Amino acid sequence: MDSADPVCGTVDEAPPASERARVWSCRGVKFVNARYVTHRYCPHFHDDYSIGIILEGVLGFRRGKAEFEAASGVISAINPGEIHTGCAESPGGWQARNILVGPGQLRELLPEAFGGAGRYEPMFEAPIITDLGVANRLLEAHRLTGSACSQFEKESALVSALGALFALHAPARDRSDR
Repeated sequence: MDSADPVCGTVDEAPPASERARVWSCRGVKFVNARYVTHRYCPHFHDDYSIGIILEGVLGFRRGKAEFEAASGVISAINPGEIHTGCAESPGGWQARNILVGPGQLRELLPEAFGGAGRYEPMFEAPIITDLGVANRLLEAHRLTGSACSQFEKESALVSALGALFALHAPARDRSDR
């Protein structure tokens, strides 16, 4: 069954076989390597922070009532519970590396990002982040988690990259302000 989305039009329930997504995890954090050309995500949300680094093409998405485009080299950032969509805004689709990390995993990896005794949580202020240095660190951590390097190297790169992203782009906010 298809449904209509005002940003992306008709929405397929599953991506065509010609499109690909590879998923794995490290310390409870999910990693996705994907290329989509025609697939459209209907409005949905994650319990996790969803962090995407666009490698090629343009991802169009709606977060709340606002529309955004994430081009190559840009980070897309969605907070837990935020309803969003996703579709190609370029003829060749988009290719991205995604990291999905839950608040619990993030608290374990980066307790300083929460700025208090459980009362605060980091929140991305903007869904589009243009920070090539952080994007490259995230890509390197993503690459290492799917490689044969040591667990220490994988975790160190992941903590370093997520630490930079959240320190620079997701200030801790009082949960009661949500």
